Amino acid sequence: MLNLPPDSVPQAPAQPTSSGRSTTDTERILEETRAHLELALDLAQMGTWDLDITHSRLQASARASFLHGMDAQPFDDDSRLFFDRLPVEERDRVRAAYTAALESRQDCLQMTYRFQMKDGTSRLIESRARIYRDEIGNPVKLAGTLLDITQQCAQAALEASEEKFAKAFHSSPDSITITEIESGRYVEVNDGFCRLTGFSAREVLGRTAHEIGIWTDTVQREFMIDELRQKGLMHHREMNGRDKKGAPLVLDVSVEFITLNNTACLLMNARDIGQLKSAQAQIQHLAYHDPLTGLPNRASWGERLEQEMADWQRDKNSLLVCILDLDHFKRINDGYGHLAGDKVLKIVANVFKKRLRPADFLARFGGEEFVMLLPATLLGTGLTLLDELRTAVELCPFHFKGERVTITVSIGLTALRTGERSDTAIKRADQALYKAKENGRNRVEQG
Repeated sequence: MLNLPPDSVPQAPAQPTSSGRSTTDTERILEETRAHLELALDLAQMGTWDLDITHSRLQASARASFLHGMDAQPFDDDSRLFFDRLPVEERDRVRAAYTAALESRQDCLQMTYRFQMKDGTSRLIESRARIYRDEIGNPVKLAGTLLDITQQCAQAALEASEEKFAKAFHSSPDSITITEIESGRYVEVNDGFCRLTGFSAREVLGRTAHEIGIWTDTVQREFMIDELRQKGLMHHREMNGRDKKGAPLVLDVSVEFITLNNTACLLMNARDIGQLKSAQAQIQHLAYHDPLTGLPNRASWGERLEQEMADWQRDKNSLLVCILDLDHFKRINDGYGHLAGDKVLKIVANVFKKRLRPADFLARFGGEEFVMLLPATLLGTGLTLLDELRTAVELCPFHFKGERVTITVSIGLTALRTGERSDTAIKRADQALYKAKENGRNRVEQG
């Protein structure tokens, strides 16, 4: 059954958990996914952190600890201890940015601050985070990444003397190129450019970017040119390109004007952020999806419910809320093992997905319980659709230990009523589900 928290208790986004059964297989899947993520984050040289706002407790990865001048070990303690070494003025600036973001309605936070190392040197850290809020908008959690951008910013500040410029140009791991403004031809490229694109210097010198086909998005390129004309430089713009073999590249690009041998030129610095973008996408997917079934999870359900409620209030269409619970699921786990239970959950999830319409939304709420939103759907149509789902589950040919096992599902359904809150409708759907269980299971009841 669906247990609703009191309205006064904010609920932070949470990963779904299985009730009454072992999670060995699920944990293995999640552990493998985390291992891939850790590898991607390590390659991207990123640290991660997670702040519980209510308890001021911060958890950070080993790389995040290292970026803050501590031993390269995971951190789990009072958040203030993590920022102790920041200069006072930097600490005040970070606190002000943090407070402003939490008090606003924005859901993302980005800031750059300077960190003082024990040896007297400083490190420039870029922090990006997502703000998670409860159902009434109070911030309850931040999760984000840390990236050391010291070298990148230092390169932009180097003097343009030939000796220093040449050293920075040729030793940089990033792709750096110089092109003539008038002709657009490459006059110099570094090894980073060759590694990134697969072109040799001899293949590109004297040719233009258009001739070698390195930029795939002409709109982005025109935007870059316009910004250069207006501001004289461009810093940290995401652009799409391709290498010599045509493989896509996602690049963080900075461009500025320089003069080389009395010739007006453009200096472009490009960093491959493909791995970073992939890692961020995987983190986002883990935060909003159930690792066993691949369905959206409880956190994703909360966001979608809020969105559908807004559409329902604006468009005055019907909106149905459904709760689906597998019958006697504990018997499957106890009688055939937890791997069999996991198999049932995955197959049932696929049965549901195949029969839903594009606008419908299905999530795994936890254990053997699923929730569903049917927008712009009349009650009669919803009852028919849900009964089709119920029948499809009942007809699935499950076989365990040589036995055919029938799996059934009980469903509670309700339509939102004018002026009511979503939690009121969810309670009513939960009561309808309870009624379906009381009336013999394997049925659809409306509330």
